[in-house]
Amino acid sequence: MRSWAPLLFASLAGCGSVEYGTIEYGTYAAGSYAYGASPYVAPEQAYGVSPPSAEARLEIEVFLRELAPYGEWIEDPTYGRVFVPNDPDYRPFRNGQWVEEGEELAWLSYDAIGWAVCHYGSWTVLEDGRWAWIPGEEWAPARVDWRETDEYVGWAPRMVSGYPDPTMWMFVQSTYLLIDHVYTYAIDPGYAQSVYAGGRPMSGFPSRRWRADRGVRAARGGAVAVRPHRG
Repeated sequence: MRSWAPLLFASLAGCGSVEYGTIEYGTYAAGSYAYGASPYVAPEQAYGVSPPSAEARLEIEVFLRELAPYGEWIEDPTYGRVFVPNDPDYRPFRNGQWVEEGEELAWLSYDAIGWAVCHYGSWTVLEDGRWAWIPGEEWAPARVDWRETDEYVGWAPRMVSGYPDPTMWMFVQSTYLLIDHVYTYAIDPGYAQSVYAGGRPMSGFPSRRWRADRGVRAARGGAVAVRPHRG
C-alpha cells in the first residue's frame, strides 16, 4: 500500500470543498493491466478500485445537489436520470491534466463538475449530440479507454455501452501526456480520426515503464494527486 502524500485543496463555486490528494487503491500487482484495461472488462475489474467504502462511494443525492448549478438532470428512456452539462460543447476529459499516481495515472479536472463526471459513472451521447453523464457510486482514477500509435497516445470517456466512437478521442504526442492543460497539445480532430484508424487499443493505461520508454515529460511543479470527493 502507498503512504499518503501531501494534499492540494481547491474550492469550487457551488461544489463546496474538494480535496485533491491520494487514495490507496488496495493491492496492485506490478505488470497488471487491470485498471483501465479493455473496454470489455467488467467495471469492477477494470479500474482496480478499493472495496466499497464510505470514503470512495457517493449516493445519487450528492450528485443531484452538487451538479445542479452546472447543468440539468433529465430522464433518459434508456438510462434513467442523467446529467447534461450547461455548455453544449462540453467534452469529458478535455479540460485538465494527467497526474502520476505511482504506476497509475489519474485525471485532475479543471472543471467544477470534474470531481464527479470524470471519476464516477459513465457517459452516453444524446440524439442532439450533447454529452450526458450516467451516475455511478464507485470512484476510479479516470473513467477512460486508451489507444496508441508509435507516436501518439489518446483517451476517450468510457461509454455506458460500447466502445468510444473515433470522434470521441483526444490524441497528443506521447511526450506531452503529463503536460498541464494537455488539451492545448491535442492534434486536430480531423487528423485524430486518422490516428485512431492507424492506432491500436492499449491493453491497459500508460504504465510507468511505457511512459519512460516513450520519453514522457514530467509534469511541471510539485506532485499533485487526486482523491475522491467527500459528500
